[in-house]
Amino acid sequence: MKNIINELKYLASSQFGRNTFFVYLTQVIGGAFGFTLNLVLIRKLNVDDYGLFSLYSSAAMLIAGLIHLSWVETYNRFGSIYVKESIFPSVKKFFFENTLKTVLIVGSLFFIFSGWISDQFYKRPSFHVYLQIAILNAVIMAFASYFSVDIQIKQLFKKYFYTQSAQYFFRLLIILGLLYFSFFSLATVVSVYVLVPLAFVVYYAFSIGIHQLQFWTPPHLSPELQSQSKNFRNWALISAFSNQLIGNIDLSVMAHFHPDQMLAQYGAAARLTLPLHMAMASIGMVLLPKIASTKDPDITRRQLKKLIKYLLPIGVILLALSFLLPPILSSWAGGDYAKSEKVILYFLFSSVIVFMTNPPSIFLIAWGHVRMAAILNVIQLVVDLILDLLWIPKWGALGAIQATCVVHLMGMCFAYFQLYRAMKGKLKPYSV
Repeated sequence: MKNIINELKYLASSQFGRNTFFVYLTQVIGGAFGFTLNLVLIRKLNVDDYGLFSLYSSAAMLIAGLIHLSWVETYNRFGSIYVKESIFPSVKKFFFENTLKTVLIVGSLFFIFSGWISDQFYKRPSFHVYLQIAILNAVIMAFASYFSVDIQIKQLFKKYFYTQSAQYFFRLLIILGLLYFSFFSLATVVSVYVLVPLAFVVYYAFSIGIHQLQFWTPPHLSPELQSQSKNFRNWALISAFSNQLIGNIDLSVMAHFHPDQMLAQYGAAARLTLPLHMAMASIGMVLLPKIASTKDPDITRRQLKKLIKYLLPIGVILLALSFLLPPILSSWAGGDYAKSEKVILYFLFSSVIVFMTNPPSIFLIAWGHVRMAAILNVIQLVVDLILDLLWIPKWGALGAIQATCVVHLMGMCFAYFQLYRAMKGKLKPYSV
């Protein structure tokens, strides 16, 4: 027990510990503001509008994850490797230019086909305008992801804490203002979800010096490094595409088979548990840059071994809380959502699985095994789509989240098997 306490003290006093503290403090504040905001939306929007809002949010998240074609994830790894070297400005420029070009082209394609997607896929012609706004929101979110990764790479987590907390605060404050002055509606809520991140994207862009990049000159990167990054990006794209579909396709499939009320039930359960999910998944923000920048695999193995040792007892505690929270959360939602306990329970299960899976899956990406992760994600996507088509028409929201839990369990088993191989020295990092 004494050794564990000493190790925890050492971890808390290290840079990794301080960075983790700022990330988790950000998530706690974001969770508190977000939970309050979600309760306001659930209680003040009617069921049909909340169903449309859930579909809007899901579409925006799905498109935001795909629209940059994984240039952001690739920047996270290669930027972490070269952040302390003289070529980092060229690395930053190379990835920003590719992100900018890709987001604008893919975003335009989504916008052109938005009418067809609303009519044929969602079976909701009236959703067309909201889908167009979701595409705009996705473009903004994609750039926000790039700037957030830039902060992670430089390990400026204190800055991350201030900017993210301010964003959470202003979004809640504006929504409450709309409610107080009787301007509260689905249209005004969606507008806030676009304009607040836009303001912070502008701030991020100027604070990290994007306006100082000389876009007319080519980046001074070797052809070999550019080739390596593009190859990594191709596999990262397959992985990200699969992950984004797994995480956001449920509502889209549900929209095809069920009315807005079912979307609202799923969306309410997802948003009531989102703060916990964010907190459980956020360790990856600190972990990936740290592992990718560590040149010695043995040091990484020792760090992961210490980290994994604490995951099991924490996971057991979180699992116990998962059984206690659903009645409380569903009663707070009230009204039409009071019977959503089972859906909330499975969302919490899913979050615990993600928490347990995060460190071993992050180390695979940080070590460059993106191909391995991509193949796994494709298999998971196929399983998820099959289960969605079998279970969603029958069981609706409950079938959707059960399918997600099965897929996440597959990922957890695979990640820990690869971690075991790494600890035994059978799996080594790719050299860059």
